[in-house]
Amino acid sequence: MLAALRRHLDQRTPFDVEYGLRTKSGEARWFRSRGQAAWNDAGTPLRMAGSLTDLTLQREPLRRTDEKLRALVESAPLAIASFDRTGRVVSWNRAAERMFGYPAQEVIGGSMPVEPEHRPALRELVDAVMAGQTIVAKQCQCARKDKTVIFGSISHRVRRRCYSPQAR
Repeated sequence: MLAALRRHLDQRTPFDVEYGLRTKSGEARWFRSRGQAAWNDAGTPLRMAGSLTDLTLQREPLRRTDEKLRALVESAPLAIASFDRTGRVVSWNRAAERMFGYPAQEVIGGSMPVEPEHRPALRELVDAVMAGQTIVAKQCQCARKDKTVIFGSISHRVRRRCYSPQAR
């Protein structure tokens, strides 16, 4: 937030920032701060007017939906993983742990654990998904952590980024 304020004052860019704070009781609250400075002829900021809006109640339904979705994905019997635009793993459910033999903490933040000879095909798949293509039941051959080969299919679509307080 301070960097945005500094940019507004120095470069006169719009000041419109959303941020979260934690209360003494541990409750997360979300705010939007907007403002506009007034400068004198020499370019020195004289004053600033703005508003502060509590967004917490607006985001509560999204938070509850996010919690339900996380629980659903975590308890699903199918392996589910999600990736960011660079191909790094951002989620890895329990079924993926069982299927591939990699615990989530070994995979999240890294790339999909695949054998070197399968990396070009995976990169092509990730690029296709990031280009907006939907992948439905593409047959694949994967190796588990113990190097045994498993056969399956991959389905994937681009997910629009939803707001999640945990994601910030």
